Amino acid sequence: MAAKAGYRRQSIARGRIVLTIESTRIAFRWRTCGSIHWRSNTSYVIGLLVAYGLLASALAHLNNPYAFLASIYEYQLVPRWAAEILAATLPFLHIAIAFCLIGRYQQPKSFAVGGLLFTIYLCAQSTALIQGRDIGCGCFGFMSNRDEQELIGWKSTSIAGISAFACLVGWWTSYKWRD
Repeated sequence: MAAKAGYRRQSIARGRIVLTIESTRIAFRWRTCGSIHWRSNTSYVIGLLVAYGLLASALAHLNNPYAFLASIYEYQLVPRWAAEILAATLPFLHIAIAFCLIGRYQQPKSFAVGGLLFTIYLCAQSTALIQGRDIGCGCFGFMSNRDEQELIGWKSTSIAGISAFACLVGWWTSYKWRD
């Protein structure tokens, strides 16, 4: 690209361009498509969406912990003592991850733990779906009554898969990449 009359273009390392206009120097940052700003904003928006889902799930499980324990029992994937530990700790893990994502504290690690959690949910729901179990997903607890709870199906499984993928994208965009 040819320079205009009166302009001289110089490239300097690390993404800076210096223009000399009649002995007056104007320096500005030249941002590439790998800019940190769009990545950090994207990771924050994804973090807010994931945190909303985690908080809604945690509050529903804390509202009725026995129903949450019953839904873990229905999956029949872990022994009784492990189901009781999971029912006692998972809502608080959801809250901790959600607050870390909202506050941008250790965002890559929070996305990694959230993605691992959603991947485990995806595997558990897929296993129950393949085995033909007619059980509720247990995602948001028994908000109204047992008859109105959504059964495991492709919708609940895809929600877990999309959430795991969102955590992967959030993890990728939360790093401070250097160009």
